Parts: sequence; C-alpha cells; structure tokens
Amino acid sequence: MEKTDPKVIGARVRIARLLQEQTQADLAKQLEVTAAFVCQLEAGTRQPGADLLAALSVVLRVEPEFFVRHISDEFRDEECFFRKRKTTPMYARSRALAHGSFLTELVSLLEQHVDFPDEDVPNVPEGSKPIDEIAEESRVAWGLGVDTPIVNMTRVLENAGIVVADFGSSRKVDAFSRAGARAVVVRNTETQAPSRLRFDLAHECGHLVMHAGQDASKPELEPAADAFAGAFLLPRRAFVAEFPRTSSPSWQSLRELKRRWGVSLSAIIRRARELRLIDPLFYQRAYKQMSARGWNTHEPDEHLISDEKPELITTALRMLDDAGEITPAELAQRLGWAPVLFTEITGEPCEQLPDDIIPIDRARRGRGVG
Repeated sequence: MEKTDPKVIGARVRIARLLQEQTQADLAKQLEVTAAFVCQLEAGTRQPGADLLAALSVVLRVEPEFFVRHISDEFRDEECFFRKRKTTPMYARSRALAHGSFLTELVSLLEQHVDFPDEDVPNVPEGSKPIDEIAEESRVAWGLGVDTPIVNMTRVLENAGIVVADFGSSRKVDAFSRAGARAVVVRNTETQAPSRLRFDLAHECGHLVMHAGQDASKPELEPAADAFAGAFLLPRRAFVAEFPRTSSPSWQSLRELKRRWGVSLSAIIRRARELRLIDPLFYQRAYKQMSARGWNTHEPDEHLISDEKPELITTALRMLDDAGEITPAELAQRLGWAPVLFTEITGEPCEQLPDDIIPIDRARRGRGVG
C-alpha cells in the first residue's frame, strides 16, 4: 500500500469508526491499544504500522487501501438537516453523517460511469413568499400539478436529481438531507410507516428548496419544512375541496383521505387545522383519540400505501453489472470497502472478489489504457 499523510489515515479511521457508532474507547478495546492511542491516530500524530492497519481494516470493514485517499466530500453537522434534531443524540447524528459521506463517495464513483439525472431543485428562500406558494411552485416546476396526489414521493426527488437512500440501522434518526455537489436525502426505513416516510421525504425536500446554504443546525427551520411537507403533499385548493364539510369529520372520512393522498392521519389533521377546516377543540380531541387507539405509532391503512424504494443507485449498479462494465464487488474494491459494508450502504448484494482476480479497470490503468 502506498504511503500517505497520517492525517489522511486518521480522518479515514475516524469516519469509519463513526459509521459503526463506536467510541474511541470501543475501537481501542478491539485493537488492544489505549483510547489515547486511537485519539492520537485520528489526530494524525501517530502513524499506524502495517499490522495495525490490517487490524483496523478488519474491525472497520474496509480494505487497507481505504486509508490512503482523502475524504472527498465529508458530511458535516452544520450542513445537514435532521428531522427532530433536538431529540437526536450527537452519536446518532455522527453515524448518519458518516453514512452520508460513504454514500457520496459511491455516488461520485458511479457518476464516472452512469449519467444521473441533472439536479433540478427550485431555490425559493423561506420568507420570500408564503410556504403554500413555494410548495405549489415546486409541484408545478416538477410537472406534478397542484390538485392531485403524489404517486411516488421518492421518484419525485430522484427525477429531480436528488439521491435518495435508506438508513435503517438507527432508531434515533428519522431522516436527514444535505444540499451539496449533489443533493442527498437519507431516510430511516426501520421504524417509519410508509405514510410517515413520504412526509419525511417531503420535509427534507422543503429544506432543499427553502434552506440550501443555510446553517442546518438552526431548530427554527424545522417548522417551515413541516409546513412545506403538508402543503406539498396536500395542496390547499384540492385539499379544501375534498375535506369533509363538517365541523366534526368522521374517522372513516379521514381514513379515505389518507388512502387517496398517501399521507398520515396525523398530517391530515394538522393540515386541516392550518387551513382552518377544523377548530382547535376538534384538533385536540382528534389527537387524544388517536393516542387512545394507539394510532400515534401504528396508524390504520398503512398496508394500503405503497412502500417506495429508492431506484437511482440500484439502477446504476445493475446497469453497470449487466453491461459487464464493473460489478458491485469491483466497485467495493475501488472504494476500499469490504463487501459487507458495500451491502450495508447500498442494500445490494456484493460478493467477495477472489484473491487472484484483478478488476479489468485496474488492468487497463496498469497498461495505460483508458
């Protein structure tokens, strides 16, 4: 392995450690070194020997080559919008940020082989006009109209060139997003019902449209993103026309709206209150009834809402594999990831390359071809 700057190695160790939600003490215990040594290693003041680097590779599920390259695009906390930031512990955010950094390395590599859709995200700062107008203009910009349900929220974002990915191994993070070289939205599929996942995507969409370039750590940005999500999924004119014309709509009528629009009962009730279609008394009573029925965590009719799957990365991987250009295993090797880590990040299977197999792209580079 080529020699490199100890600070580069340290940064790589840190980000791979955070991806596994480990502390420096956790990593030190596995390596049978002191936590102080790991701290110095990550700071770049200690250089690991070949044996320690090999041990790090095993523990962190990467290859030794992983440590020699600079982190091309690291996700930072102040750049990323988190759902429920106030209640999301820093260790969970750090793991999510590391996941995002790994994801963008993969996307950057894929874009060398596959043309992703051009990014097309409206930029309408919050406060420049009412949020309902911003949401409707975004719908129009993406050819969605302003009076029909959105069939597939994931596909809306991907068609706009936004990478959507799943992050299903942490119960502390609902979703997060970042507007960078390419916008990314990562969602947690482990605990979220389909209707809530759709709302999470619309919420992050609101951040990308209204808050790109702002300090994402500001908690006051969250209510605006919620308002955008409600207006985007339940546009004012159509929602008002379809909402029951009564001061006390039945649960049956509200459930029919949920099935048609693919939005949770909770979001429907909140949107109805925003538009003054129900009064404060009904609003409070409805939430109490939902809690009593256990609908705060398990709403009815979720099985009738499609489980949307991200397609951009999966499609790119399969196109390259089917064309015989580069397999997932070869991509993992170029990234310096172990196959199990590749599968964790992408959700796609990845086999271990035999030791005597050399990827064709490496052979071409060795001969000066391509």
